[in-house]
Amino acid sequence: MEYLSERITNISDLEKLLENINIKAQVARKSTCISDIQALASDIASLSEKAAGFEFRIEKRKVKSLKRKNKSPENDRHRSRDFWLKTL
Repeated sequence: MEYLSERITNISDLEKLLENINIKAQVARKSTCISDIQALASDIASLSEKAAGFEFRIEKRKVKSLKRKNKSPENDRHRSRDFWLKTL
């Protein structure tokens, strides 16, 4: 059986943007100089725009799943019972 697998390949880039926003916001809260606060606010605004417009890259793959030989529920029951008997 084949199925389609998808994953986001550039999520770390978005995480870095959000981390930078958080760091600049913390620095701005502790700063007392108006010009520093204005510069940090400007940086936060531009980083926020980048984060809002972030484009995800999605990688798609066709994956083949492993086939089981006997798919009957009865075999699952026996396998499970045998497993528990071996662990006792």
